[in-house]
Amino acid sequence: MPRQPSFAQVYDDLLTRYGREVADAFLEGVNDLTTRAQVERVVVALTAGDIDGAIAALNLDPVAFNRMIDAIEASYAAGGAATADSLPKRDPDGVALLLRFDDRNPRAEAWLRDKSSTLVTRIMDEQRQGIRQALTDGMVRGDNPRRVALDVVGRIDRATGRRTGGVIGLTPQQERFSRSAADELASGDPAQLRHYLTRELRDRRFDRTIAKAIREETPVPAETASRALVQYKNRLLRYRGELIGKVEVFTALAEARDEAYQQLVDKGRVSPADIVKTWRHFASENPRVQHIAMQGKKARLNQPFVLPDGTTMRFPHDERAPIKHRAGCKCQADYRIDWSANVR
Repeated sequence: MPRQPSFAQVYDDLLTRYGREVADAFLEGVNDLTTRAQVERVVVALTAGDIDGAIAALNLDPVAFNRMIDAIEASYAAGGAATADSLPKRDPDGVALLLRFDDRNPRAEAWLRDKSSTLVTRIMDEQRQGIRQALTDGMVRGDNPRRVALDVVGRIDRATGRRTGGVIGLTPQQERFSRSAADELASGDPAQLRHYLTRELRDRRFDRTIAKAIREETPVPAETASRALVQYKNRLLRYRGELIGKVEVFTALAEARDEAYQQLVDKGRVSPADIVKTWRHFASENPRVQHIAMQGKKARLNQPFVLPDGTTMRFPHDERAPIKHRAGCKCQADYRIDWSANVR
């Protein structure tokens, strides 16, 4: 008989699968927005100096991200079901302890509804802010309105038929990164070009040409600079999609796992005091000292973990906690039922 995978293996598989699905759905949503943008209306609005009109012509519809929300909801349901499957089948008295995870539970539905609303609202607000920055900067520089519009929406890639290299989908900070990268590539200044070569998400295929320009103190050929910038923007966009996938799926799985144990309590078979959570720290590229210190710390189901800086978290990836304790974190909480808790 084949060996059943451990819960840790199942959990990692869910993280990988749904993290990829959420990232892909985010990128598809961005593609939908760029495809439906009315470029000619954007150009007309910019010609009249109407930034608000140009943004309106982009048709930034939150519905574009519905598939991303569906993927997050699917990861939540899968995480809850996996947790339910990992529970002991019987209690110490031999009574069956069966749980079917209910993602239609009012508490679960409330979380999913709030997640859908807040995440998409945040993404759309960031879109408008970053796009406004790009449009305003282009107009202040005196760029041709069509160029400004295409810098935002992206230009059609002949190989794929899709618009690429725009700023739709980037955060305001990433939009600033792309703008400063464009300035560096166009500068012809060796110092600025050397700084461009420190950008982790640059396309290294262009490094040799840029290094040659630095040695010879000549400008980077315009076509090379343009292609390098498009690829840099594309990589920024992919990075954002991957980050959304990791953060949101980690959060959904953590929320679902806790909810599964809450549903077990709802059935009256155990009390919150019977369930012990243990913080498990897993190494990451930039480990947090605060999280290393939490390794092995325990709390009961309805008690929060208290981090050294005073932050309280129900579990790692608790979205109520500051983003500094969530983004890039790989920590998890182990749960177990302490059957001896009721023994007097």
